[in-house]
Amino acid sequence: NTLRRGDLKVTKTSEDGLVEGIYGTIKGYKVNRETGDKISGALFGLFRADETSFTEANALLTAESGEDGIFTFENVVYGSYTVRELHPAAGYLENETVYAVTVDKDGDVVEITVVNDHKPKELLVLCEGMPFLLLPNCI
Repeated sequence: NTLRRGDLKVTKTSEDGLVEGIYGTIKGYKVNRETGDKISGALFGLFRADETSFTEANALLTAESGEDGIFTFENVVYGSYTVRELHPAAGYLENETVYAVTVDKDGDVVEITVVNDHKPKELLVLCEGMPFLLLPNCI
């Protein structure tokens, strides 16, 4: 994966005068807040640091958490970015936290952990022949 949509190529000059690109990897771990279990199937976006509209269309890159709960953005050009969940895994609430990340050394691996909560279960109860939907925390 490489950046698209107005990519920025940043280079540095080494001591011997060679110009080289600075690229890194952003690696995320998707886990259940209560159990610590790995969560697969959540979609994440990598955004410019100043982005405020977190949609798949605005993302520089997208990645989905695998069976191991890991998602990665590779070959990310030097700079500051944000990572945000775009779509939660099935059965989970969306995590709206925006994670600031920075690639500032060639070969950097920046790691983040994103936690999620299960969607609350709804209870259907019959009361005097009438069905009532009990919302969480209303029992």
